[in-house]
Amino acid sequence: MAAVAVVRITIVLDMMCPWSFIGLRSLELAMRQAPSGVTFEPTVLPFEFDPPGTYPAEGQPWTEYCEGYGAEKAAFLLGQKLPRAFALGERVDIAFSLERRIVGTETVNAALTAVQRHGGSAVAFALTLLSHHFEQLRDPNDPELLRPLLRAHGVPEAEWPAILEPSPQRAAANAAVTQQGRAISGGS
Repeated sequence: MAAVAVVRITIVLDMMCPWSFIGLRSLELAMRQAPSGVTFEPTVLPFEFDPPGTYPAEGQPWTEYCEGYGAEKAAFLLGQKLPRAFALGERVDIAFSLERRIVGTETVNAALTAVQRHGGSAVAFALTLLSHHFEQLRDPNDPELLRPLLRAHGVPEAEWPAILEPSPQRAAANAAVTQQGRAISGGS
């Protein structure tokens, strides 16, 4: 049967944001429950809320990151906003861990962009890495984590060095895609 409707969706996704994980998981569940004949063409646009170099190479503990906003905002984030996110996450089978570290996302953003360019499922790729980060406390930029996923999603090995190794070109591409995400989401 031919598709009755094609739904094109652009998803602006920050790999460090628990709300992004909840939203993407919810969208995935909704797409699976769509009526027969409805097909989806999602495009995932990686987005980096904080500029590259904000965090040390090893990352920063989540609680310390929140405390960087001041005592009042940290109390709100850690005492109200995150517990609400965690409760919503449970509804879509996400088991958040507060012990995670927040890291820069330039590498994982480059990998996500490459997966889409080669026709892989950006949604599945992103959900896998979001789960690794938020639930299993793994750095989504870890080359040992990314290599098998890049292979599984059809990214040729010849491209891996440009994805996994820092370079001015990769940084410029990350800045450009982040700016595009800001424009779409209305952020500054």
